[in-house]
Amino acid sequence: MGTMSNGGIGGGVSSAIARAVGGAGTGADDAGALLAHAVMIALGYGAVFTGVMLLAGGPIYTALGGSGAALEQALSYSNWVFGLAVPVWLVNLIGSALRGAGEVRLPARISLLGAGVMIPVVPALIFGIGPVPPLGIAGAGLAIAGYYGGALIVLLRYLLSGRGVLTLTRHPVARRHLAAIMGVGLVSALGTAVITMIGVATGAGDHARARRVAWTAAAMAFIVAELAGLLLYAAPTLWTAAFSRDAAVLAAGNAYFAVVAPFYGLLGMGLILFFACQGRGKMAWPFAAGLARLAVTAAGVWLLARGGAPLPVVFAAVAAGMALFGAINAYGFWRST
Repeated sequence: MGTMSNGGIGGGVSSAIARAVGGAGTGADDAGALLAHAVMIALGYGAVFTGVMLLAGGPIYTALGGSGAALEQALSYSNWVFGLAVPVWLVNLIGSALRGAGEVRLPARISLLGAGVMIPVVPALIFGIGPVPPLGIAGAGLAIAGYYGGALIVLLRYLLSGRGVLTLTRHPVARRHLAAIMGVGLVSALGTAVITMIGVATGAGDHARARRVAWTAAAMAFIVAELAGLLLYAAPTLWTAAFSRDAAVLAAGNAYFAVVAPFYGLLGMGLILFFACQGRGKMAWPFAAGLARLAVTAAGVWLLARGGAPLPVVFAAVAAGMALFGAINAYGFWRST
């Protein structure tokens, strides 16, 4: 749900609005209509996720291998998150719309504030603190639901005030607006602010600027993600110890970072170039990159599920999937420009 609403469908929203803003004539009117359609899409997808996961969450998690206490805990978390899926979709698609229109400050502030609050609140609700009783994993779901509910209130007040770059008003359903969003969003299903600059440049016909933005952003993403990966490779307990003190859990988490963390740079670069292709409205190579990553990673998980592979093999498959994702997206963007 997070990948689809933030990346795939959210990327389609950002791309469509950025191209409308960068175009001539009725760009502002189209952007407002696209925002209204993004809200409609969010309501629809949110309702579907809520219905499916509340009705069939148990069988789905059972099919994934869940049973007993693990299944019970999964449902206690899932029911909070998916029970309020509509606010999640609304926040993510509205945020994508604002980024597509060039307003990145408000979504960024909400995300930063949310992270600052969630980091201490989640463990406090899980383990209990002072008069707050321990809620277990359900506490994490409750915190997530609370964050998205608060974020939605802030975003709606902004959109309805008439003071922002976009204003939320009623618009009739139009096939061309749905196609502008879903034509990119359905194929991609992974978006961020680089879509705005590339989408506007593409809409204005400045393809040289779009290329400069894409490769500069890709290099920045590679450096930042790789530095984070190398830090986790050298000191994995900086992250894993924040979630558990169980020796087996720590060993598995540390082993994961030892294999996968060095490839974070390629993943960061690949994601930026994925979004760059969204901004240009060309998704064939990113689609191939996503399929390749899914296939390699799923193969490793399948071997684990069949009992024929240890965890390091799965971690190696995850790392190989990241490397393929980055390499294919880089090649695809280069070919498309």
